[in-house]
Amino acid sequence: MKNSAFSIAIACIAVAVSGCSSLVYTPAVHLSEQPLTKGKIEIQGTVGLLPETRLQDSEHKATLGGSLGAGYGFTDNISLYVSGWLAFSDDMYSRGGWSLSSRVPLLQNERYELLLYPRAALLFYGSGIDGYGAELPLVFLRRFSADVYAYAGAGFAYGTNSFDKIERPQPASGVSDSSSERVLPDGYGIIGHIGVGWNITKRLRLTGEVNPIMQINSYDDRSDVMLVPSVGVGYTIR
Repeated sequence: MKNSAFSIAIACIAVAVSGCSSLVYTPAVHLSEQPLTKGKIEIQGTVGLLPETRLQDSEHKATLGGSLGAGYGFTDNISLYVSGWLAFSDDMYSRGGWSLSSRVPLLQNERYELLLYPRAALLFYGSGIDGYGAELPLVFLRRFSADVYAYAGAGFAYGTNSFDKIERPQPASGVSDSSSERVLPDGYGIIGHIGVGWNITKRLRLTGEVNPIMQINSYDDRSDVMLVPSVGVGYTIR
């Protein structure tokens, strides 16, 4: 493969914070062994845990869910991916989101690839858009053979329920306070990406990924650490 220069891409998903209810997001990237080249199309489905954005409103730090997405190579160095996800545990599958991402090779040869994977996301609860998120991870991918590869990286993530400040609920301290604090209902964090892949055939692959996450909810003044696993199946159509 040829070395490629850095190209500009719009950034992406992650820790969105709802001022009302907890939303869910998918941190995994489930990379293929090779970037999509011009005219190539791939589809991918995943199943795994989706982190919650407001843990005080949730019984668990993450809930089981799945995603389905597709990618297209516009050139040998620029590809775009669209993905949607849903939480399986909710009635009527009411929580989920959509993301737009791009794989941007920085350095590559036959054995390795250093890449950016910027993503932007919209998160929903029911029929309305309730969150916006972005992540910019830097990932190193190593090819061990024609069939087996692994990757590791991390990125900064930011999310918000609104770009307008809202009133933060005062703590129940028993002391009345006439002053109210208005803050952005947002959060940020670091998302790690550790994955392995197996090319079953030239077109079909299996991937597994674990995401260590440090999530900070500024609105609720809470920070959490979690480990989120998922598995995926990808297929290159042409």
